[in-house]
Amino acid sequence: MKQRNAEILLIIVIASRSISYLLSKIGLNGIPPLELLAIRFALTTLILLLLFHRRLPLLTRQLWKAAGLLGTFLFACMACELISLTTIPSSTAAFLENTSAVWVLILMAVVSHHWPGKQVLTATGLLLIGIACLTLQGAVFHLAPGEIICLTGSVFYAIWICLTARLARQYDPLLLGILQMGFLA
Repeated sequence: MKQRNAEILLIIVIASRSISYLLSKIGLNGIPPLELLAIRFALTTLILLLLFHRRLPLLTRQLWKAAGLLGTFLFACMACELISLTTIPSSTAAFLENTSAVWVLILMAVVSHHWPGKQVLTATGLLLIGIACLTLQGAVFHLAPGEIICLTGSVFYAIWICLTARLARQYDPLLLGILQMGFLA
């Protein structure tokens, strides 16, 4: 993939993820959280299967297991996110969900038995402050049940990120992604 195309794709992904909190909040006005999750990811899976059906013969039992594991953690993350959005503002949810960057650092340090250096820790602290500045904008932060649920979702998200980094090297990333969407649905 050319650098320019990759940059455009990255911008689209960031923009899509940024508005997903708002769109989820709107969707939750008429549909319960788990039903919204099922509809959203069932449609995603169907579209991806239609687009990439020629790759289906490459499925293996190990790929199914890996996708099931990833789908389970992504489901836990998304379920926590949507349930929390029924009680907290989307800006607070965005902040708490993005703390996953810090959780990833901690998880990787625990798994590798190597704590990051001062520069990485400083950058992580600044990242957390930056996320707070960008997303909270006047919202009062306290740990009510909705915030705790969302924070739990960010931990599941971090676990999903770490597992994806490992499993995407072992299996076809596209098939892994399609199947995990199906498991999530």
